Amino acid sequence: MGIPAIELRLLALLLFVFCATTSLKSETVTSIDQSNSTIKITQDSSKQYLKNESFFLIKDEKFIGIGRLISTNDGSLKLIGGNKFPEIAVDDNLELSHDPKWKIGAKADDKQIKSKILKISRVKKSQATYVLVSINEMIRPIFAVGQKIEIKYPEQEKPLSSVVKRFNEKGIWLLLEGEVLPPKVGASVKISLADSEESAQGSAKSEPESGATQFDDIVDPSSSRAIRATKKFGINFLYTPLSDFMLQYGVSTGMGLTKNLNLSLRCQFGDKKLDDNSNGIQTNATLSGLVFDFNGRYFFGNSFNLLFGVGMRQGSLEYYIADSNGQKIEGDMIFRSFVVPLAIGNHWIWGSGVTFGIDWIGAYFPFANGVTSNFSGTVSGSDAKRYENDLIQLGDETGKKTSLTLFLTSLGYSF
Repeated sequence: MGIPAIELRLLALLLFVFCATTSLKSETVTSIDQSNSTIKITQDSSKQYLKNESFFLIKDEKFIGIGRLISTNDGSLKLIGGNKFPEIAVDDNLELSHDPKWKIGAKADDKQIKSKILKISRVKKSQATYVLVSINEMIRPIFAVGQKIEIKYPEQEKPLSSVVKRFNEKGIWLLLEGEVLPPKVGASVKISLADSEESAQGSAKSEPESGATQFDDIVDPSSSRAIRATKKFGINFLYTPLSDFMLQYGVSTGMGLTKNLNLSLRCQFGDKKLDDNSNGIQTNATLSGLVFDFNGRYFFGNSFNLLFGVGMRQGSLEYYIADSNGQKIEGDMIFRSFVVPLAIGNHWIWGSGVTFGIDWIGAYFPFANGVTSNFSGTVSGSDAKRYENDLIQLGDETGKKTSLTLFLTSLGYSF
C-alpha cells in the first residue's frame, strides 16, 4: 500500500525544515580586541563574504551591534564594530545577518547619528529638495531605499521628515517632505530612523513621491542627467579646430524632450582663403562651407551621447586667376548636398545652466547633390569651356564626399 499524498507533503515539509535548520551555521568568536573594536570569528566555509561587507551581529536571537568585515585569512573573519562589543565573549556563537528585521534592533539605543550635508539639489518644477548626507559605512545596513528618516540641525526645533532615495559612495540621498529648505552645504546635522516599525524596516519598492518621479532612476540629482530633466531650452556656441569642409564655427539652439533626448537646430560655417602669386600666375580664391541641420541627441546615461539628423550642406568657391600674358578666368561656383549628420560625444550641464560638450568625431553623409557655376574670362572659347567643366566636376566630386569634423566643442546656457 502506497503512502498517502498528505503524508508525503508532511514528509517533504519536515525535510525542508531540517535542511534549512542544519544549514544555518553560526560563527564562533575566537578573539576580541576591545581597544580596536575588532573581533575575530571562525569562517563558515559554506558562505561567501566580501571585504567591507557590513552585517547585523546576532547573539541568541538578539541584536547586539553592527560589524564590518575588514579581512579574511586562515579560515577566520575579522570584523570591526562601532562599539566595543561589550556583550560578546570568546567562544560565543554569532550570526551575521542582513535581515531587515534587525533594523529595529539597530535603533534600540535611540542615538541620533551625526552627519553632514554634502550636496543640496532643488527641483524648481516640483518644489522638491534633495540632500546628500554623509553616512558611516558601518551603519549603512540600517537604511533602505524608501525608508522614512528624520533629519535635524541645530537651528531647527523639530526634525524634518525625509525619505531615503538612493545610495552612492559618499552617502545617502534624502528627499525632504514638503516645501522646506535645509541648511547650507557643509552644515552638521543629525539623522535618525523614523519611530514606526514599518518605516524603520524600509521598503525597496516604495511608491515615488508626487513631483519627484524624474529622479527615481538617478543616483545623483546634481548629475547632468538629472538637470537635463529640468532645464528644457538652451543655446550653444560651437567651435572646431579640425574640419575638412571649413566648418570652424557654429551656433545651435534646442530643447529637451526627455532626460535622454534633446532636439536642436544647428548652423556651422567657415571659410578659407587660397591666395598665391608664383610662376607668373596670380590666384585669388575663397572657399566657404555652410551646414544647416535638424538633429536629435540621445544620451546613454549621464553625458555620453549619439547625434543623428538630416540637413543641407553648401560649399562655395569664388576665384580669380590671371597669368602674365593678360589671360584670366574668374567666377563663382556653389555645390549643395542633402546630408545625414552623425556624431558621438560627451555633453555636461551644471545646476547654474552652463553647458559644455565635445563631439569627438562627427560626419556628414551626403545623399543628393547639385552644382551651379558662373564663369567668365579672356581665354578662348574651347579653353574656357574646358576650365568651366573641370571646375564643375570638382564641385560635383566635392559635394559627394563625406566630410569629417573632430573635437567640435560647444559652450552655452540652458534654462
